[in-house]
Amino acid sequence: MNEVKSVEIKFSAKDQGSGNMKGRIVIRISHGTKIIELHRGTVTHEWGDYQFSLKEIGQKIPPGSVLDFGCIVGGGGGHELHVKNFEARVSFAEHPRD
Repeated sequence: MNEVKSVEIKFSAKDQGSGNMKGRIVIRISHGTKIIELHRGTVTHEWGDYQFSLKEIGQKIPPGSVLDFGCIVGGGGGHELHVKNFEARVSFAEHPRD
């Protein structure tokens, strides 16, 4: 199986219109019982376009792993996070790992 070189995500998002900005995107890498969770960026109160390139996680993804993409909305009640046009692109090395 080829090694993952990078994971790139892009999306448009906005946090609730007032108060704290706690919303962020999460990537979970699951392999058996082991889970690695990565948080990326805090979303602002206005619609914005976000893009993250995660080249550093390639070695951390064992063959057969599952990638889950999600978000953390924030603490407390009534918090909202709006996400649209989410895209994820996974790039693989040209040669299989040994």
